[in-house]
Amino acid sequence: MITQIRRKLKSKAARNIILWIILLTLGVGLVSTVFIRVFKLDRKMGGGFGAVNGIDLSVENFKMKMHENEQRIQMLKKYFGQEADKILKQIDLASDPRLAALQTVISQELIDQLSNRLSISLASDFIDKKFADKAFLQNEFGLIDFDQIIDPATGEVDSQRLGYYLKMLGLTGQAFEDLLLSAIKREILTEIAANSTYIPEFEIKQKYIKDYLAKKFSVLKFDFNSFMSEAKKTVLSQEELKRFFDLENSKTKRYWVPEKREGVAYYFDANSYGVVIEENDLQRYYDDNKMSLFVKEPAKVQVRRILIKDGEKGEAKAKEIHSKLIVNPASFESVAKEFSDDKESAKSGGLLPAFSRGQRDAEFEKTAMYMKKDGEVSDVIKTKSGYEILQRVKRDEVVYKPLREVSGQIKDKLVLNEFKRIFSGDMNKMMSVGTFDKNNFNELVKKSIKNEKISLKINSDDNISNALFRIRDGIPAYFVDGNKGVIVVLGSVESGHWPELSSVKETVSDDYYEKKASESLNAVIKKAAIEAKTKTMGELEKIYGEKYKVEISNTGFVKEEKDEKELRAKGYPIEKMFGLDIIGSTNFYRASEQETSNGYIVKLEEIEKFNESQYLEKKNELKKEAVKLKNMAQLEEFIAFLRKKAKINISK
Repeated sequence: MITQIRRKLKSKAARNIILWIILLTLGVGLVSTVFIRVFKLDRKMGGGFGAVNGIDLSVENFKMKMHENEQRIQMLKKYFGQEADKILKQIDLASDPRLAALQTVISQELIDQLSNRLSISLASDFIDKKFADKAFLQNEFGLIDFDQIIDPATGEVDSQRLGYYLKMLGLTGQAFEDLLLSAIKREILTEIAANSTYIPEFEIKQKYIKDYLAKKFSVLKFDFNSFMSEAKKTVLSQEELKRFFDLENSKTKRYWVPEKREGVAYYFDANSYGVVIEENDLQRYYDDNKMSLFVKEPAKVQVRRILIKDGEKGEAKAKEIHSKLIVNPASFESVAKEFSDDKESAKSGGLLPAFSRGQRDAEFEKTAMYMKKDGEVSDVIKTKSGYEILQRVKRDEVVYKPLREVSGQIKDKLVLNEFKRIFSGDMNKMMSVGTFDKNNFNELVKKSIKNEKISLKINSDDNISNALFRIRDGIPAYFVDGNKGVIVVLGSVESGHWPELSSVKETVSDDYYEKKASESLNAVIKKAAIEAKTKTMGELEKIYGEKYKVEISNTGFVKEEKDEKELRAKGYPIEKMFGLDIIGSTNFYRASEQETSNGYIVKLEEIEKFNESQYLEKKNELKKEAVKLKNMAQLEEFIAFLRKKAKINISK
C-alpha cells in the first residue's frame, strides 16, 4: 500500500522553509499578516464534523486519536487505580477523551496546512523507511499493536493484518496512508523548528545546577490538627451550619445520598453452556494463524559483508568492487578479506552470524532477507555504517510449533470465543424489550455455576455496577468478563435523596471546622513562606510554635534522582523542592488535596559547589535536553498562534 506512493522531495520548498524558520525565530508577533494570507485556501468546508480555515477535519484521524485516548484512560485506571483520576486531570483526559482528541486533530490540521503551503513532498524510499520505523509508528498511531501486524516470516508489515486493524477502527487503507504522510510532514516541520532554537550559556548552567548538584533544604511542618483545635474554639451557630450545608450542596452535592440498588448476579461459563469445538476447527484456526501466533523459530539468514566506509570515494570504490563480484561471486570471501573496512568480519571473509528480523540496520536487513538463493550478491546499499555489499550464505526458513503442541491453547481460545458468541446471542434475544420471557429466564439461570447478592450505592466503573445501574423496565442486564458470562437481576431500588440536616449534623459540623482550619492553614503557610526569605526556619518555628504545632527538619545534601524515593516517603514535595534554584528561595504546599492534610514550608539553604569539569563533560547532553524542552514550548506557542488566527468551526 505505502510503497505505491511515489513523490519526490523537491527543492522549491527550501525558500519557504527558510522563511518560516526566520519568522518563527523572530517571534509570532511579526508573522500575523503573513499567515492570514497563507491560509486563504480554495477548498471549502464540507459536511464533516468540523473545519479549520474552511478545510474539513479528518474524521479518520479523530477516531484514531479518540481510541488512543480511551486506551490510555483504561491503562492508567488499570495500573494506578484511584490515583488515575489525578493523572488524567493533569493530562486533560479526565473530562472527555473526545475533547482531547479534537484538540489534537485541530493542532495537527494547522501544521498540515502549513506543510502543504510550503509544498513539502516526500520521496518514496523515505516514506518506506518511515513506515518501517516502529518507534515513529507507535508514536503516531499508538493504539495499533504493531507486533500483531508484522509477518514473522518476513518481518514486514502484513497488509492483510493491517487492513483488519484499520477496519476495526473504521479506517480505509487510503485514509491511513494519508494520515501517515501528514505525520511525516509534521515531523519534518518540527525538526526544522529545532534548528532555530538558541540556548544561552546561563540557561545550560542553570540546568546543570538543577539536574546534577546536590541541594540542602530545611522544612517547617504545620500540623493540621492544631489548626482544627483553634477553629473549634469558635462556637458554630445553627444558622451558620445551615448556610454551610446549603452552600456545599449547591456547589458539589456534598451531602446527597446516592441511589442504592440491590440485586443478584448469576455467573456462567463454557462448561455450563455445553460448548463443543470440532477437530477441524482447531486445524483451521492453526492454519489461519500460525504465521502470527505459532512461530517457534523465525526465519534467519547468514551473509558475508563487504563494508566500505563513507568518504569522498567510498561509493565509487564500492561500485568498482561490486562489478567484479558480479562476474565472479565465488571471490567474495577473498575480496572481503582484502577490501572490507569491517576488519573483524574481514578476518573470516566477511562472514556474519545468522540473524532474524529486527536485529540489523533496516536497509541491511531488507537486502539480506530478499536475496533469493545462496551465493547471490546484492547491489551496493547505503547503511549507517557506509556502503555495503552482501552475499547470501544460507537461509533457514521459519519453523512453526506443531499443532499437537498448541492444540490445547487453541481449543481453550475457540471454546471461549464460541461461548461468548452463543451467550451474547442468547442474551440479546432474551433481554429485548417486548420479548422477555420470565419462564425462559428462570430455566436459563439454572445453568449458572454460582450466584451472589450485590448491593451498591454508586455507579462506578466496574462491570457489575454498570450492569446493575443500567437495568430498566425490570429486564436483567448482562456482560461478558474474561471467561465468564454474567447476568444481573435487579431486586430493589432506594432513590437518591437529600438528607435532613439533623440526620447529618455531626458530619456537617466536622466538615465546617475542617474547611475553616484548612483556610487558616493556607493563609498561615503562605505568609510564613514570604517571611522565610528574611528569617531563619528556627525563628519561624518560635513565632508560629506559640499557637500551632510546628516541627522543623533538615534534609542534608540530597539529589532528586538519587534520593527521590526516601524524600517522598517522608512526605516531601519533590517537584516543589527541586524547583528552587536560588539559595534562600522558598515555597509552600499541602501534603495532599485533602482539607485535613498538613502544611509545609520548604527553603533552599545551600547548593553543592559548582563542578566546572563535570559541567563541561555534561554540557552537550544538557544543551540537547534544553533544546528539546524549548522546542516543545515553541511548538505549543506556534500552534496557539495558528489557532488564534485560524477560523475553526466545530459542529455540535
